[in-house]
Amino acid sequence: SEFSFPSSHSQLAAAVMTWLVLSSAHAEAATSTPALPSAAYALLVAASRVHVGLHFPSDVAVGLLWGALSAAAYAHIVLPSLPSFVHWSATSRLCALLLPAAAAGLAVHAAYCVAERSRGSDPPEWSRNACRGRYKGRELDPRGVPHGNYMGMLGVLAGLAVGGAFKHLFPLHYPGSGASAFVRAVVGNGGLLALFEGIGAATPRQPLRLYAALRFLKYWLVPVYILLLAPYAFVRLGL
Repeated sequence: SEFSFPSSHSQLAAAVMTWLVLSSAHAEAATSTPALPSAAYALLVAASRVHVGLHFPSDVAVGLLWGALSAAAYAHIVLPSLPSFVHWSATSRLCALLLPAAAAGLAVHAAYCVAERSRGSDPPEWSRNACRGRYKGRELDPRGVPHGNYMGMLGVLAGLAVGGAFKHLFPLHYPGSGASAFVRAVVGNGGLLALFEGIGAATPRQPLRLYAALRFLKYWLVPVYILLLAPYAFVRLGL
């Protein structure tokens, strides 16, 4: 029932680290991701959210648990059922993968409409807790800001649908050497950072519609870049 519950940063950190550990535990992987440093990284992310005063410990604890369980469920339940999925047409895959994004979008819109109808009834402690310390003086907007932020997550879902449907067009093998993997990491992360931060720098907080649209685009580009644009660039560069 808290405005800050759960912590999405903690959830994403735990999901990514769990996925890296599980996905690298096979014979074809050129590198492996050790579990202990991965867990330490996720815990540091969670602790930082409490340290800066944006979340309670319960927020980050549930976020960590949910993220790790989500990644484990995907690795052990969803992935084994996907071999037949690759034989579908690209259009069929795109439609199937867009269903979660559409369902989530409808849910966010419905929740926002309900929240708008309750405007003016927020508990006063929300503003007291959220607008103190380094955030003193800001105006709490528990409707517009979350709506805009959730558009980023919807962008990720939509980007995964596009990337997952068409990634067969740009097949990419594991790097043949540590040097090749390092160059891929530098080029890939550099390009992603430039796109992500460039759009972020050009995104205004108001009006809400423009903020939400650009945030959707910024996060949509992340999976599209990882699954389509970066592999295309690596092949063209001989990496």
